[in-house]
Amino acid sequence: ASTLEQSTLLRLGAKPIDASMYCEDRSEFEKYNDLVTLNDKERADCEKIGRCPETMYRDDVAYDSLVWVEHNKDKTPGAGSCIFLHVEKGVGMPTAGCTSAPRNDLAQLIGWLEPSKTPLLLQLPKAEYLARQNGWVLPEL
Repeated sequence: ASTLEQSTLLRLGAKPIDASMYCEDRSEFEKYNDLVTLNDKERADCEKIGRCPETMYRDDVAYDSLVWVEHNKDKTPGAGSCIFLHVEKGVGMPTAGCTSAPRNDLAQLIGWLEPSKTPLLLQLPKAEYLARQNGWVLPEL
């Protein structure tokens, strides 16, 4: 498995995930689409009603490495929240709105990211990508 260089983690302001970290995906909450920390009481309360924010501390590999995509910065309910680039759980396994990739591919992308250059995520179907590749000066596939 590929690991990320410490210098890359520092440059990107990376932080380790722990069991108290969640992404608030409940649109009626003020911190909608933000990283939040829940204490034991808050976690117990939301578990009691069966409606907690998305846990960032998972049993699978998906969030072992991830990039937070600044999607829906205006926090519009119904426009999506908690969107990441993350490690795929298995070949062809779907996500709930995120984009997943093999661990090594994601590590390569993370190593390439440079926040000071304001990177932009562009996702297109392959046919659209190929049609725009020359005009937009996109890399070869």
